[in-house]
Amino acid sequence: MSYDLFGDLGNDRMAKQTALQIRDYFPLGESGPLTILAVNPAGQFMETDGQAITNQLAETIFDTNKDVERVFTSEQPLGDRPAGFSISSRGRHIWMLKKHRRTKEFFLAQEPTLSGQITLFRVLTDRNPFSNEAIALMDNIETNLKEKIATLPPPWNETKIYIQGTTPSIRDLMKVTTQDQRRIELGVIVAVFMVLLVILRRPMVCAYMILSVLFSYYVTLGITEMFFRTVYADSYQALDWKVPLFLFVILAAIGQDYNVYLATRVFEEQKRLGLRDGLLRGMTTTGGIITSCGLVMAGTFASMCMGTLLGVIEIGFALTVGVLLDTFVVRTIMLPSFLALMNRFADEETHPQSGQPPEENVPV
Repeated sequence: MSYDLFGDLGNDRMAKQTALQIRDYFPLGESGPLTILAVNPAGQFMETDGQAITNQLAETIFDTNKDVERVFTSEQPLGDRPAGFSISSRGRHIWMLKKHRRTKEFFLAQEPTLSGQITLFRVLTDRNPFSNEAIALMDNIETNLKEKIATLPPPWNETKIYIQGTTPSIRDLMKVTTQDQRRIELGVIVAVFMVLLVILRRPMVCAYMILSVLFSYYVTLGITEMFFRTVYADSYQALDWKVPLFLFVILAAIGQDYNVYLATRVFEEQKRLGLRDGLLRGMTTTGGIITSCGLVMAGTFASMCMGTLLGVIEIGFALTVGVLLDTFVVRTIMLPSFLALMNRFADEETHPQSGQPPEENVPV
């Protein structure tokens, strides 16, 4: 799933234009650097050994990936890779910056009770801070830092790492929305199944209706992914994170409405006309209404594709495809076919001898 806010905007928007300009002349991560805090109450990052630890951790960040452009620390305030003392003009300049009080105020905690216990790393990468690639890079940095810290001598092996910035926020949003989506999907399935069971009182039919909605949901997701990956091949990352959530909830509601309408009418007609004729009668009497409702609903959702935000376009396209699939495949083919198989099963249960003709008024 994609959480890229800029990806939804057109290239004519100021925020998008600024981001594109930054990409051309600066590292992509300039708009959202990683801020890493190293906390060790038993250590002193101001002392000589603490300064050496700071350089080792900065080296670890640099070694994670070539897309790490700069790592600003109290020992390297210009963001360069740590190196030994140099008598060059740049080396002398860095030494003077290290001693400047502003450097200490920015990179080292100044609170008396925390003095020397916290140091800050500011990391610039050449990846879009909203992208999945930036999240993967941040995960690798975090893992490598923790592995490096575990190899340090006491008390530095007890250092804790905390990361703040755009990319960590996106990662947290991804985890929260993924967990919420799973809970919502489970809640929808259980709630809809219970409602169907109260209305129809046929567990097998209710379970099949749930499976048919899951079928249309996953097929719709696949079609939507293939379509936008083809149309937006150069700039496409993934479907917007809101697409699966809204698609599942809305498609479950609409799909089950159509299924319940068809099934209840079929069962009513079967009591009066028998299994086969009742099924045919129920399909013909509800087919036109359900198809009309599906077309109206699909047309309404299709209007969302006229917007400019890519996320809204994806939601509109997915809902349109999902409603049409449910209208012309699930309701027209899958559910009637299942009911016909249920009729055959009921006939065989009622008349186990093949030589006896089935009675038409046996209910499902």
